[in-house]
Amino acid sequence: FNNAANGTVSGPLTNSAGATTNAGQLNGAANVTGGTLTTTGTISGGLTNIATVNANGGAINGVVANNANSLLNIGGTVTGNSTFANAFGATLAIGTTGAYTLQGMLTNSGVVTVASGGQLTAIVGGITNTAGGTITVAAGGTVNDDLNNAGMVTNNGAYNANVATNTGIITNNAAWTGNVASNAGTITNNLTWTGTVSNAGTF
Repeated sequence: FNNAANGTVSGPLTNSAGATTNAGQLNGAANVTGGTLTTTGTISGGLTNIATVNANGGAINGVVANNANSLLNIGGTVTGNSTFANAFGATLAIGTTGAYTLQGMLTNSGVVTVASGGQLTAIVGGITNTAGGTITVAAGGTVNDDLNNAGMVTNNGAYNANVATNTGIITNNAAWTGNVASNAGTITNNLTWTGTVSNAGTF
């Protein structure tokens, strides 16, 4: 199914196999249960993914649920106006040309990766990285957010975030800018940390 740039789908889209491309408007939400959805247009009403979604531009508006064993690739400039739940076993991958800006909270229980050149911004809602969740930023990658961490965060690029709480593990191998309001876990700084630190764990 190909929804062209001037195309509008007003009801829900379900992709159970094969490939769907969207350069226009999907106004009734998208449910990807199999196959691949590739979008450069606008999805409204939310996205539920248990397969593969390639977002190479445009907007994904509404609640995003990236469920277990699913993959959501960001390969262009993409915005979202709501929350994002990345389940255990799911992957959110920001590619080298990806720039994803969320207005709602990103809750990660799976895997989030930011490649060199990629950018993830979740300043408004922040990121909650649960126990078992991992966030890895490659050299040349950038994350902008406020962080509550109970999992594992490894920064090899530029991480701009206040750490509201940390009960997990944060390893900074490059540049981190932001204050640590509460650390009851472990933070290892191997290069540059710009900000104040309030520590009751290991730093």
